[in-house]
Amino acid sequence: LIKRRGRDYLLHHGPVLHSELRGLSRSRAMLQFIKEAWSLQGGAMTFYRLRQVRGYRH
Repeated sequence: LIKRRGRDYLLHHGPVLHSELRGLSRSRAMLQFIKEAWSLQGGAMTFYRLRQVRGYRH
């Protein structure tokens, strides 16, 4: 995540994520984090696949 988004992104969004997960059990919080991280990756893959299908070139 650090490689992909950078340190500043994590420092900015980390506290918000932690406050959203407050009160959840450790396993629930981990599951929620994984779901959100996966959805970010899925969006990028969908965009990449669309570019491949349409033959988009720079």
